[in-house]
Amino acid sequence: MLLVSLTVFVVRGNRSLIRPFAIMTAGSALVALVCIGFLFGFIIARPYWNGPISPLYFILTSVFSGIAMASIIAYLHERQKKSENLETVKFLRTLSLSMMGVMVIIYIGKTFVGLYGQVPGKYESLLALLTGPLSFNYWVLEISLAIVIPFVLIVSAQKVSSIKLGLAGLLSLTGIFFMRFNMVIAGQIIPLKVVKNPAEGTAFNLFSITWSEWALIVGGVGIMALLYLQRELLERIINHKPATELKRHGDITS
Repeated sequence: MLLVSLTVFVVRGNRSLIRPFAIMTAGSALVALVCIGFLFGFIIARPYWNGPISPLYFILTSVFSGIAMASIIAYLHERQKKSENLETVKFLRTLSLSMMGVMVIIYIGKTFVGLYGQVPGKYESLLALLTGPLSFNYWVLEISLAIVIPFVLIVSAQKVSSIKLGLAGLLSLTGIFFMRFNMVIAGQIIPLKVVKNPAEGTAFNLFSITWSEWALIVGGVGIMALLYLQRELLERIINHKPATELKRHGDITS
């Protein structure tokens, strides 16, 4: 409700209400992320999720995705206006590189602590990510798409470019999706056992995403894309423009 209200106020131009609602929306989003992080961190039965770093991981990945989304929006906005705001592009470039550095530190910490400590359940989950059935998702769809390729795109640019920044943001956003995807599956891929028999080898559960979950993801992306493409029509509806003006936007209102 806060996000919907904020969108309406932005479209209508109610400047006096935009700032307080933006603060409340950001605060509620932060609280939600912390709660989800603690929810995962409290699950002792799944050692890969369990720990105090889970809330921090959710917050950092969300900030990273926000910067990536802002890079995409900056590119689309500048493409529509056919002009580049170099200050905005430089600022987003700095933020993107900074967050990539922070994520690299988080990854190194989680990997070395898990491998060195060999905590039952957490160690096997890491092996599933590094060399097991989730290795392709981890190295190609997560590490490469979220960090490596965007980093190369941004750093290799001879000049600050919103096109490369937008492409890097799109790749990072895709990689961040697989960050969460891999985290959820890696935590459940190890069978639950009260006591592990040392003579047994490492076994992995079979886990796959259902069609309804994929449909929910595709539907959410489709709704956001539709709202963006029809933003002018949405603005007129919110501002209560006459029906004669709405019909100029095509067959949607007919």
